[in-house]
Amino acid sequence: QGVVYSHDGSEMPRSDEFVFSLHTADGDVLVDSTRVKVTIQPVNDFPRQVNLSAISIAVGSRLYLTSGRLAFVDDDGAASTTRYEWINTSRTLLPARLEHVLNPGSPLSHFTQED
Repeated sequence: QGVVYSHDGSEMPRSDEFVFSLHTADGDVLVDSTRVKVTIQPVNDFPRQVNLSAISIAVGSRLYLTSGRLAFVDDDGAASTTRYEWINTSRTLLPARLEHVLNPGSPLSHFTQED
């Protein structure tokens, strides 16, 4: 048995408070009101997968990796800080590469959700 202060898991605000009064079983007030301040310690949450779809592409063509095809959300950081690393595990089977649309022809080794 006991009483629990339970946080809802949201990232903001970083603090909370509540007020209580203390009474006897007969209703007599022992402490009129006491304020309890709560500091919420941030936790580094793992990014959540929003969209990750299978890809089908014709030989020699290009496919834009939009957020509709590939998206993760990091509640602890901006889209520019979520970094994807290109790991070509089938290099000998599938000669492919990632390129930024503003710099075609130059392979990318990484990109962010903001890209």
